[in-house]
Amino acid sequence: RILRERWKVIVLFVLAATGIAVLVTATTVKQYQANVQLFVATTTNSPDSNVQYQAAAFTQTQVQTFANIVASPQVLERVRTDLNLAMSASQLKGEITASAPTGQSIVDLHVTDTSADRSAQIANSAAGAFVTVVEGYYAERGGADASKPVRLYVTDPATAPSSPVSPKPV
Repeated sequence: RILRERWKVIVLFVLAATGIAVLVTATTVKQYQANVQLFVATTTNSPDSNVQYQAAAFTQTQVQTFANIVASPQVLERVRTDLNLAMSASQLKGEITASAPTGQSIVDLHVTDTSADRSAQIANSAAGAFVTVVEGYYAERGGADASKPVRLYVTDPATAPSSPVSPKPV
């Protein structure tokens, strides 16, 4: 009986809520996320299984560290120069994140930007800069003739995402 008397009010509230949700979704700036996957490999050629195990353990601990330095000043400056970006280093740093799945020699680099194409360009540039910077750390540490204990490879370069990660339509 109450529904019969107040059905117009209920319909009005449902339509108003739907309208507000559509309006908020339509006016919110779209964010796109591009992802790059990097593989971290050890460079040991030793046939000794003990050495190979230590190298694998070393790599897995380093991967966690690498994920934390993806947005280092050296990487950011290389990306800004490479792409001739007008944004500041702190703005760029806010767009770049990384994760490292536990127990794997993988670093996943993520870039979120208001442009799908630019997010992919930044992600690929950051991956290349990151490889150069990390391998440079080891070259400095060991000298020019020393072999690097790790090598990084881009295994899955970024492509421009086809849909935004936010806002998600309701």
